[in-house]
Amino acid sequence: MLASSCKKTSSGDITTTNTISAKINGTQATYSSQPYAETELDGSNPLDYYFYAYTYDSTSNNNYMYVDLDSYYGPFTARTYGVAGDSTSDAYFEVDSASNWYGSRSSGIIKVTSFGSTIQGTFSGKLYQSNNASGDSITITDGKFNISY
Repeated sequence: MLASSCKKTSSGDITTTNTISAKINGTQATYSSQPYAETELDGSNPLDYYFYAYTYDSTSNNNYMYVDLDSYYGPFTARTYGVAGDSTSDAYFEVDSASNWYGSRSSGIIKVTSFGSTIQGTFSGKLYQSNNASGDSITITDGKFNISY
């Protein structure tokens, strides 16, 4: 577990480490409380490098944003993950609240811009309630993350 102060701001810029932010249906949300990140290597076939991170908002531990990347066959690099037809990567992000959760399975793109002591990047896409493509949806734009691991 990483230590960080709680902060929810209206700015779309991420300059603070251990922050995930995005516009949810046009409304800015920034999450930076209780950040957690993990990387691991799954030795199955195909070889899977895995990274995930989440942070809570400052109002309740039931509200959080989550970013998840898979890189098959090779380590992470700065590139786009989850592009339709790309069999070498997968991308997923999620927004949870006390009453609903929305997931991006097969509908989100994550672009990693920097991978070092922190992983930084952007994300966008349509998220579906309970990860069900026939259910209610929300639109994520201007998603940004800067997470140490």
